Amino acid sequence: AKLAVPVKVVNHIHDVGTIKGTSKALAIADMCLIAFYFLLRVGEYTSHAKGADRRTVQFRAKDITFWDEDIKVIPNTSSLEALLNAHSVTMRIDNQKNGTRGSTINHKALKRHRCPSRALARRVHSIMSHPNGSPDDIISTYFTTKGEAKVLTSYVINTTVKTAVKATGLVEHGFPLTSVSSHSPRAGGAMAMH
Repeated sequence: AKLAVPVKVVNHIHDVGTIKGTSKALAIADMCLIAFYFLLRVGEYTSHAKGADRRTVQFRAKDITFWDEDIKVIPNTSSLEALLNAHSVTMRIDNQKNGTRGSTINHKALKRHRCPSRALARRVHSIMSHPNGSPDDIISTYFTTKGEAKVLTSYVINTTVKTAVKATGLVEHGFPLTSVSSHSPRAGGAMAMH
């Protein structure tokens, strides 16, 4: 089992990604925030290895629903401003690791910079507003400057978490890098809820 990371690790990842500002860095920043608050398994938002037989289906843009204050759906094709101002957001997954179909997770918007629903708004808008984007794209999809669609891997998330743990000084406080991984944001979110 891997150690749960505190929210400061996720906040650090988010801040670094925002400063870098590349499409990949922003995708990493948003996905680590989303994974922490929505308790996502890394396989639910990253690409699987080619040929890997996995039961879990990743969250796609079309699996995200934004709601206004009157509990009316805000279409995923709406402006970024409309999505960022959503009152709440729901994620629905077709098939989880435990075999459950159609499970949903809902969060009210926090109306702050590091809000998981705002992170989802940015991910969905990034996909749906791009000429090469599709509702079937995994939510960690980002586009290169040439317009090529790429999806984050668990390796990228793993490396990012380890780098953030080191940068935030947690190694000196009992967080050896061998004990943290791409699973740590989910565990950290669960511990924060507890």
